[in-house]
Amino acid sequence: MTTTAEFTATALFAETREFGVELEFKTTKSAAQIAAALTEAGIPTLWEGYNHITRAYWKIVSDASVPGGWELVSPPLPFTDASFGQIETVSRVLIGLGCTVDRQCGLHVHHFANDLTANQIGKVLALYVKHESWFDGMLPASRRGTSNRFCRTLNIRGDVASSVESFAAVRTRQDLDNLLGSRYFKVNHQSLYRHGTLEFRHHSGTIEAAKIVNWVKITRAMLQAGATSRSVVMRGAPNAWQFFRAICGKALTAYIRARTAQLATAA
Repeated sequence: MTTTAEFTATALFAETREFGVELEFKTTKSAAQIAAALTEAGIPTLWEGYNHITRAYWKIVSDASVPGGWELVSPPLPFTDASFGQIETVSRVLIGLGCTVDRQCGLHVHHFANDLTANQIGKVLALYVKHESWFDGMLPASRRGTSNRFCRTLNIRGDVASSVESFAAVRTRQDLDNLLGSRYFKVNHQSLYRHGTLEFRHHSGTIEAAKIVNWVKITRAMLQAGATSRSVVMRGAPNAWQFFRAICGKALTAYIRARTAQLATAA
């Protein structure tokens, strides 16, 4: 089982800071069949149709951006091994049912952030755009740069240093709204208004537990690093491996390296 032990080298937000996942996937099964299989496996799940209501159970909803598929949405989960175990069970059931993903699918991760100031959110965004090209490298070409209209680049100025400066200068949520007029960015701040979360939309669709859990951990580390940074500035090219090692620890950095090498070969 994937565990939280990989974070022992770095300070953590409390386990009670919840996260949630949204898994988009393709299948020939009905939503009712999938919900029944998950429930039988110990993951209470309901088919509800399209909605944005936060539930205390897993739910299946429709999504117009995923024709021939569904979106599975978790309840708010504590950052614990037990929650990662739920994700592993969900993954096993979906794979067992023959579910698949393609370039129309995405993995979205929400982290509770409603207690953070607008400046802290701005620093998270500044840190993300500073390292965005490195995140692009560990993801398929369909999620890189400006290639996907549902997860657009945070390089809003067309120059990374200027974009970092703009986000780091944020003082109010109105500042964030002025910079990002849509939720369809690699990191979406507008989910703060509906769910009290910061949503990371960058990752490609997957139903593999290791990829989901590692992305939860990586984005959690980014949230913590940005929110606790005194400042975020751009001085030359960032040393990404040193950065990832500092905020994620050895195991996650090794995962990022492996994914980057694998996708570089695939390209």
